[in-house]
Amino acid sequence: MKSIKYGLGLIAAWALFSATSTSAWAQEWKELKNPQEIRALLSNKTLSGLGADGRQAVSYFRSDGVGLKIVEGERIPRAWKVRDDGLYCVESPRVSWRPVGLSQADRTKVRCQSRN
Repeated sequence: MKSIKYGLGLIAAWALFSATSTSAWAQEWKELKNPQEIRALLSNKTLSGLGADGRQAVSYFRSDGVGLKIVEGERIPRAWKVRDDGLYCVESPRVSWRPVGLSQADRTKVRCQSRN
C-alpha cells in the first residue's frame, strides 16, 4: 500500500510540474517591425539555431551590414540590412536580398520567417 501512495505522489508531482512547465514554454511571440529595434537586436550579435532546412546554423551580424553564416562547417559570407518596412534582408552567394520577418518571445529568443 505504501508503494502505491508513493507512486501516486510522484504522479501528482509530475502533473503539477507539467502544468507549470507548459505555461512557461507557451510564450507569446511579438512580431518586430521597428527598423531601429531590429538593427539594435542584430548589430554585433551572434544567433544560432536550426535553419529552414533543419540544419544547425550560426550567424554573425556586424553593425556595418557584413555577416557570416556557418552551417556544418561551411562558411557562407553574407550581407544584411533592415528595410524601412521592418523586414530584415540577407544577401549571400546563394540568395539575393531575401526578406525575413522577425519575432521575439523574450530577450534571448528570436524567430525568423521568410517573406516574399
